[in-house]
Amino acid sequence: MQNDHSVEQPNKFIGYEGSIFAVAKTNVIKEMMIVKAPIRSIIEVWFSTVWTIETLKHFENAVNIVLQYENAPNNKPPNPTKKEIHPKVRSL
Repeated sequence: MQNDHSVEQPNKFIGYEGSIFAVAKTNVIKEMMIVKAPIRSIIEVWFSTVWTIETLKHFENAVNIVLQYENAPNNKPPNPTKKEIHPKVRSL
C-alpha cells in the first residue's frame, strides 16, 4: 500500500536487545525472510514449539547463513550463567 508520502526504498530496522537468544532468533528469521521462506515457516519459528519438516529445513538453512556472519560466535557460545556476552554486544 502506498500513499503520497510513501518512499521507494527499503525499511531499515535498528534494534537493541540484551538477550543473545533473541538476537540469534531475529537473525535467523531475517535470513528466512530474505530467501523467501514461506510465511507459515517464519511464523512457526517465531511462535511455535512444533514445526513441520519444511520449516525445519528452512530454519537449518537460515542458521547456516547466520553462522557465516563475521561476528558469529565460533563454536563457543557465551555462558549466560557466568554473565558472559558476545564481544560485539555491550551493555546499555
